[in-house]
Amino acid sequence: MLSISVCQLTKNSLYIIKNAETSSSNSLSDAGVLRATECLPEIFGATSNYNIGLIMTCTPDPDTGSCQASLATAQPIAESLGLTVDTSCAAGESTSDHCIKTTISNFAAGSADAVLLIWDENHLSDLRTEFGLRDLFQDQVDAIYTLRNYIYVSETPQNCGGLDSMSSDPVGPADPPVNAPPIVDTLPSPPAAPPAPQATPSPSPTLQIKPMLDLYYTTTFTIPDPIPTPPVVSIVQPDAVAGFVKRRRLHSRKSCRLGLFSSQGVLH
Repeated sequence: MLSISVCQLTKNSLYIIKNAETSSSNSLSDAGVLRATECLPEIFGATSNYNIGLIMTCTPDPDTGSCQASLATAQPIAESLGLTVDTSCAAGESTSDHCIKTTISNFAAGSADAVLLIWDENHLSDLRTEFGLRDLFQDQVDAIYTLRNYIYVSETPQNCGGLDSMSSDPVGPADPPVNAPPIVDTLPSPPAAPPAPQATPSPSPTLQIKPMLDLYYTTTFTIPDPIPTPPVVSIVQPDAVAGFVKRRRLHSRKSCRLGLFSSQGVLH
């Protein structure tokens, strides 16, 4: 039966705030008392549109002071609505699994009113684990978180008059007192900066195409003049010439004799 109530989603709106401002003793400070007694009952009271039907806070621990400020923040709202604060769910290591969701589911079974959850600022990790809210209340003391079906919907400020104006309004320079002499700026004005030189646009690169002849190597051959061939000279030795002439003469004489003999019939 417990698992069914935990897993069951609820359409009841859930509003989460943390305790009002505290002092070093974990009790409400003067600003916290003003927020708890004057501002929050106006926001969540009977005349508001929140329609709160259940107020929950963590179980106060008198020994450590845990959740004391949360209960002190919740009681004025509960009184204005005629409700009793539910403190059945412990905080920190003492909390039980899904105690908050179980309590809300049991309430939602018989009512459609909204639920106001006021938790101790020192145990906000309980809510981060229970609802998966990683950025819950980083530094905001006046934030109201709205969830439906346990899913984050929005974050709105409480706008508690002068309490939140100091933290929400931007801090500016203080106004000078009335009848105060005008403030004269005696500091010299800084010299005007020289105009920045205008950069001359560089010419756009162009593509140069070389002639086709430049794409080949040219080689020059030098043909020398033909060397004249000297004539072949036959050199005849004198002795050889003399022998030739002598043999020529003998041959001539022999021929003459042979012819003479033939003519005379000596030879047959």
